[in-house]
Amino acid sequence: MSDATIKLQQSEWTKNRRLCLGRLCDEANLQKLRDMPGVISANNADEKCLEIIYDLRQTSLFHLEQALHEMGFDFTPDLFESIKFAVYRYTEHIQIKNRVLDTGWDVWVRDVYLNEYRDRQHGRRDLRVQQWRKYVKDPGVTE
Repeated sequence: MSDATIKLQQSEWTKNRRLCLGRLCDEANLQKLRDMPGVISANNADEKCLEIIYDLRQTSLFHLEQALHEMGFDFTPDLFESIKFAVYRYTEHIQIKNRVLDTGWDVWVRDVYLNEYRDRQHGRRDLRVQQWRKYVKDPGVTE
């Protein structure tokens, strides 16, 4: 796989979100966010917003919002922000579902090929009767 393909795959699953919380996030809560599985970085962007970079294969915006809510941060976004986050959640959900379907298809195809290989006759595949094999020279063997 080329470096460009790897970077494309990483950028496809790496999400960078800016969440406006209304107040500054203290260092203890930032560390809790950083310790969550899939969170690459979490920093205060300014006095009211938090910038989080995370891997969608391990966590999602929904889980991050739940964690922030448990820390005492309540989202009160305006209409535009609400619509934006609804679209983010929807696209992340679809992207995760497509990943599961792709993985499932690959597993299914692999299982079909393995079962075919297992059921196939192995060894010498000479369809002649045993008695004929003794007396008829094999055309593939040269003396």
